[in-house]
Amino acid sequence: MLSPSLILAPLLLSLFISASAVPGQSPLLVHQSSDPSIENARVNAPAVFNAIHSSMRQWGSSLKHNGMSFFPATVPKGTLLYHGTHTPEPVKGMEWLAFEVEHAEMFARPRRGHVPGSRPGGGHGHGPGKGPPPHARMDSRPKSPHGGNVHGDAEDKDEDSHGYLHTYRTSRSLTKLLYIDGMSAGKTSMGTLDSTDYVIRNLSHASTEPNHVSVTKR
Repeated sequence: MLSPSLILAPLLLSLFISASAVPGQSPLLVHQSSDPSIENARVNAPAVFNAIHSSMRQWGSSLKHNGMSFFPATVPKGTLLYHGTHTPEPVKGMEWLAFEVEHAEMFARPRRGHVPGSRPGGGHGHGPGKGPPPHARMDSRPKSPHGGNVHGDAEDKDEDSHGYLHTYRTSRSLTKLLYIDGMSAGKTSMGTLDSTDYVIRNLSHASTEPNHVSVTKR
């Protein structure tokens, strides 16, 4: 009678020969030069994760202030939006709206240079607490390079000296929105508006004036 060790030895030998004859495994899908790069996906995975995690968050958006990512977005019906300005007139045309009331409150102040209680022509200095908020040192409505308002409004010589906080509520769901990450609405010289200028004003990095193209309203 053969011992169990003598029976197992030929069996293991045949399994070893069969396993060694199997060729090396290949990916299920052969990578083509035009396909997305698996290596690039692996390298960029942390950046993609951080972009998604930081979207609509203050810390990540401030840390990476020059936005590079675009997200399709929606705003549900009944969402409250806020706008701070120097006039009681409702928003007309293209304007900014904030999701957080604290953000809009920084702009709910008189137009720059019109401080309540200050004397006209009293100099350019501000006393303690009379200057604009630290992160809102410019008018809430952007100016054109030629000094006028980009919305075409004439400068009101008899401006009000009060600030106003507007509250708006969406009357229907907004489903065709584009969210640009970072501080893409920040009017700075650090490049925060580059993505916005490219999408809304059709500005490239080499141009300073918008390319005039027709935009179809839907």
